[in-house]
Amino acid sequence: MTTSVPTPRLCERVLRALQLDKEFRDGKNLFVLPTDIGSWAPRENVDWTLVHECVRAVLP
Repeated sequence: MTTSVPTPRLCERVLRALQLDKEFRDGKNLFVLPTDIGSWAPRENVDWTLVHECVRAVLP
């Protein structure tokens, strides 16, 4: 099975799309993050370093 490493271009496209999302207001992002099975909490202004790491971790 062949695996591929995400290209920086793809990562940047996804990150730009997140900034255009309706949950990005006044320069702040808003994510709904799981806290437990069936539970969640809204988190505003999540550090972009963490967002970058997560996007790179999940892209094929």
